[in-house]
Amino acid sequence: MRERTEEALGDRLWKELAIDDRLYSAEALTSAFNSWRKAGKEAGEHFSTRDFIARTIARASIAKAVPFIRAFTESICFDAWDASSFFENIPSVWLEKLSAIEALKQSARTLVARFCVDISKSRFNQPLSLSKIVTAAKMDEQELVLIALRGLSESPMLEEPSRLFSLVGLLAGEMSPDEALEALDFGLTLMETELAPTSGDGAWRPTLCPPAAPIEALAGFIYAKLASPVAAIRWQAAHVVKELCVAREIELIDHLINCYQGHGGGAFADPELHFYDLHARQWLLIALARAAMDDRSVLEKHIHFFVQQALTEDHALIRHFSARTALTLVGHGVTVGHNDLDRLRGINSTSFPIIESERYLRSSQSREDAFKERPDDHFIFGYDMDRYWFEPLASCFALNKESVMAVADDVVRKIWGTALTGSWKDDVRATRKIFRERETWHSHSSYPRTDDLNFYVSYHAMMVTAGKLLATSPVYREPGASETAFEDWLDDHLLTRFDGYWLADRRDCEPMGLTPWIGEPQTKAWRWEISRSEFEHHLGMHGDRIAVFGDWTTVAGSREENVHITSALATTQRAEALLRATQTSEDSHNFALPLANSEEEIDVLGFQLRGWLTFNSEGRKLDDLDPWAGSIRLPGPAPSSPIMLDFKLIASAENRSWAKENNETNVLWSQVWGNNRVRDDDEGDPASGVRLQISRTFLSELLQKEAMTLIVKVAIDRRVRRSRYDSDEGDSYDYVPPYFHIFLLKPDGSESTI
Repeated sequence: MRERTEEALGDRLWKELAIDDRLYSAEALTSAFNSWRKAGKEAGEHFSTRDFIARTIARASIAKAVPFIRAFTESICFDAWDASSFFENIPSVWLEKLSAIEALKQSARTLVARFCVDISKSRFNQPLSLSKIVTAAKMDEQELVLIALRGLSESPMLEEPSRLFSLVGLLAGEMSPDEALEALDFGLTLMETELAPTSGDGAWRPTLCPPAAPIEALAGFIYAKLASPVAAIRWQAAHVVKELCVAREIELIDHLINCYQGHGGGAFADPELHFYDLHARQWLLIALARAAMDDRSVLEKHIHFFVQQALTEDHALIRHFSARTALTLVGHGVTVGHNDLDRLRGINSTSFPIIESERYLRSSQSREDAFKERPDDHFIFGYDMDRYWFEPLASCFALNKESVMAVADDVVRKIWGTALTGSWKDDVRATRKIFRERETWHSHSSYPRTDDLNFYVSYHAMMVTAGKLLATSPVYREPGASETAFEDWLDDHLLTRFDGYWLADRRDCEPMGLTPWIGEPQTKAWRWEISRSEFEHHLGMHGDRIAVFGDWTTVAGSREENVHITSALATTQRAEALLRATQTSEDSHNFALPLANSEEEIDVLGFQLRGWLTFNSEGRKLDDLDPWAGSIRLPGPAPSSPIMLDFKLIASAENRSWAKENNETNVLWSQVWGNNRVRDDDEGDPASGVRLQISRTFLSELLQKEAMTLIVKVAIDRRVRRSRYDSDEGDSYDYVPPYFHIFLLKPDGSESTI
């Protein structure tokens, strides 16, 4: 509304000031601009120069295009940004006149010379964009660059250092290769007196030279990223490796495996910083294990490498992903020896008889024969590592955590041969203050977003210790459990999904048209402006698909909205009474519509309230910090097993949809989406959600066969996000329950609500 009012005011003042008649001389145009801005200010509006330029070009007579171009060029009230806007708004019809084109070219030469200090080759923040001039004036960019350079050479202004840096982009196109090399040599010579032996990578040495073959250099670069302390970078590199396998870049994958076997980052790692080689190896194997599920052709030649890693490595995760890759290739037809195949299938399992014991008893029954004392100069494992990382591992073998940490000490000192103490002073990244505040922070058994040296060493020492203990100690199991304590422990450190796929594989795009208020201006009463139509919109009342479950958060600027949808099957004869009772409740949290097999289900005195859907999102694990996984929750909502059996529903891959047996038409759709925080210190959860929709036709069939009515609750909760630095003025309300609306969908296809 404000934009329309401002536009109307601008039109009125334009007409009153007769600006259309003042466009064809520099003096008149300057006077018109100043008058229009002043009149707008007096009326309480700020008219932009960009708007003035767009208006003048739109109103200028085509027959007088040449004098208008000259007037703008000669005017003294416009700067480089305005000149860029001028060329951007030139209408294409002007370019059909040769006289206008020649006038634009002369204007471009004049303005580039005038604003030469603002010209650069940067792709961003260019006050006067050469690309816009080239498009509008049909000129060669190189001519404009020469004009700018000539203007700079004649300018008496002493430029800021930043401007001198941007000159490189202009000069580069005018230099021959020999001249460029000479300039670089001259610049480096000037720096030599300021460079200490410890600066940067230090003195030149052969190891700083990257491989001569570009494909080998690219492999080295990717391998270095797999070793990054930052989890998000490691996962992005893993996605790159997976996609390289999809693209069948066989030679590049071969070089990556060579990097694995060679250890170290070579020219792509700072020798002063500890290279996280075990990270690189683990994440490379994670990527290759996933890639093997789609195509064997790129990896089958490396089957013996995977078998060797699985059968000889102590590191529990390295041998797990190696074995998984090998077994996947075997499933695709690649052959290995029978003995190796049996060992691969039993990887990370014990050869000792399994001992059954309650977990809470194991700490008091710790095996004295296995007690091992830690040396006085032992490695100082990270905070929380003893209780939340080593202690659960020790419990798998009925050992105390000190004994397990003593084995890990031996791994660090004797097997790896390091002199690390665990102190932060060991970590050059920390002493150089490369890490940002709280970047390496983690709590209990959570993973940090960035691994400092202590966490890196502690984590991999624990994984090697796990493999060694498995070979030397019996494993315990809870009475009646199907898995051993060690298998449970290992599962907690693997991928979130048990099928080998990544969280990112299941992430969907955010549904289109999810939130009707996106794009509308925010009002002070936005939190309370919730109409019945919005509940119907989220339910899908007027479409072919009905949302029967949902839980999503939408974020736009400071506005945040959470929508929660649940449904259950209710006895038709009592459904109207249930509708009235629930809709008149003060808080939507006072009652629940149950999921299948939940405690909230009711079957009393002829009244049933029965769940028919499942949703039990599990905790995220190793791939929790994969940026391409977003903030999704798995598994998504789905129909319950009885519904699946009764209606012979067949799930698609990834459980994204369901169709009836012998029918390709989908009748249910499950969506899972979620974004990441833009910054680590962002407050509040990012936009994310889940939703299950059902076709109207199938819903009617389901309700008729079940002889029940579907009751659906749609709840909407809005709030205004505030930074910790913002005041609460204007939104300092106590807790307000979500707005909610109850709907009944009946077997005869009718709907009811109040």
